[in-house]
Amino acid sequence: MLVIDASVLAVALLDDGPDGDTARLRLRGEQLAAPALIDLEVVSVWRGLARGGHLDRCWELRDNLTIYDAAYVALAEALQVPLLTSDRRLARSTGPRCTIEVIKTHH
Repeated sequence: MLVIDASVLAVALLDDGPDGDTARLRLRGEQLAAPALIDLEVVSVWRGLARGGHLDRCWELRDNLTIYDAAYVALAEALQVPLLTSDRRLARSTGPRCTIEVIKTHH
């Protein structure tokens, strides 16, 4: 298990270069833990990146997905793994370059 902070999560999610590759490789297969404030910290990191023009992939998906869904898609794409969801709308969306698997729910 690893405790991660927002900086490494942001790099793993958003960096398409060697730093992102290193972060994703280190996190792959690990059980991750973080304090609840990581959400707020990541949003702060993303805000700074957006202001600097560095949120390209999430921005590309903005017309089809919420920022939350775009973050899940960007992570699945970066890790080159499927995204598992029960959200059929997300699964039907255009733009994602990852496999989206839908589990059936009864509601």
